[in-house]
Amino acid sequence: MDCFELGLFCKSFADDLDRFKNLIDSIDRYNTEKLPFFVSVPESDLELFKPLLSQSSYVNLLTDEDLLTQSNALGESRQKSYSGSLLQQIIKVAFGIMGNVSRYVVIDSDSFFIRPFGKKDFLSEDGTPVTIMHKCEDLLGFCEANGMHFVHTNYEKERIKLQGLFGRTGEIYDFGPTPVVWGSEVWQILKEDYLDKKNVCLAALIFKYPSELLVYGEALLEYKPFPIRPKDPLFKVFHYREQFEALEDEDKSEATLSKNYLGIVLQSNWNKNAEQLSLTKRLRQFLKKMIKRK
Repeated sequence: MDCFELGLFCKSFADDLDRFKNLIDSIDRYNTEKLPFFVSVPESDLELFKPLLSQSSYVNLLTDEDLLTQSNALGESRQKSYSGSLLQQIIKVAFGIMGNVSRYVVIDSDSFFIRPFGKKDFLSEDGTPVTIMHKCEDLLGFCEANGMHFVHTNYEKERIKLQGLFGRTGEIYDFGPTPVVWGSEVWQILKEDYLDKKNVCLAALIFKYPSELLVYGEALLEYKPFPIRPKDPLFKVFHYREQFEALEDEDKSEATLSKNYLGIVLQSNWNKNAEQLSLTKRLRQFLKKMIKRK
């Protein structure tokens, strides 16, 4: 694989194929600078994804197995020892450890772009990646107002646990949601200074601290290989059905969304069956209606 300054990366699989189609369609439409797009899927799913990606010259199709093997992410353990959700996290990090792309935008299949994007959206003028780093006031405020108090409790508990990775105390930050911009050197330093010294494989670390977004953020704060440029989320995320319904009620326009966000995430926890996928269609119809008003 050649070396690149910046690229997009998505880990997907057969169950996400329909959502991935929305993502690749939006990238084909809005990737005006033809940033390279790396897609990793299981070997068994290659033939499903090839037809979607064969027409785009900037797409590089990889396999999960190759990334796991070349990065030695699993150590002596066996792949079947880890759940699909953990393997997805491990593979995202393994791509960075490989170091073929200096800065990469990690994007999930349940996302799609709504306006043109390029390097300036992900890198500062000096090439430093922006860091998604905030206090999650938007989501937490929404959940508190709607009686979903468990979200705040779980949010703090998970992040305080991750602070323990390097013994950090103080402010609680969120380093997501995806898409996020990662500097590969953060993962490489973590491997050399933490994993190798402790004789721990990447998979074991993610198993103990199952949030690759928070691991990255805490490692960045610990090692600081480049200046930290905090930024709010790049995409508007609908974590819960209620957030989407509130958007419909408020009748916010796509023009407003595209001024503040590069795209939209419809998290698959409520967007995974036929009834829920219809909400994706409703959202697209809603946005199209708003476009006509511009």
